[in-house]
Amino acid sequence: MAPLPATIERATPVYRAIMLEVERRRQTLGLSMDGLSDEVGVADRYYAKALHPDTPSGRQARWETVQEILDAVFPGGFDIEIKPKIGGCLSAQDLRRKIRFAAADTNAVTRRKLMSELGRKGAAARSALSPEQRREIALKAAATKRAKRARPDEGLY
Repeated sequence: MAPLPATIERATPVYRAIMLEVERRRQTLGLSMDGLSDEVGVADRYYAKALHPDTPSGRQARWETVQEILDAVFPGGFDIEIKPKIGGCLSAQDLRRKIRFAAADTNAVTRRKLMSELGRKGAAARSALSPEQRREIALKAAATKRAKRARPDEGLY
């Protein structure tokens, strides 16, 4: 498997969060990245660079351009909700991971590749643990599962 490109923390977490939601919407609409660039009226492949601003070839879009992208994927308008998040701000690595998971939701081949990769990583990590450590992890997972069953109305987020 090819290594991930180097990341440079250029973009702000709020920019990454907005672009993540735009990407999820683009995938839901079945619109290609080049198609979105054409619809917005920006240079070819500009959307991909704006989506990944923390890579060497990436660019953070101007806020006016972000607004045009939002108007293209949400033509009827949109609302933004800001709420507390468990954990830290959205980093460049988190953005890449979340985009991969979003793509896996819409494409069976991508989902298989992602699950295969995660399975290999998990197996390698488990093999480095002692039996006692694996037992503790299993007990914690079972307790979490029971807690989620007790509160089915609460989601994962």
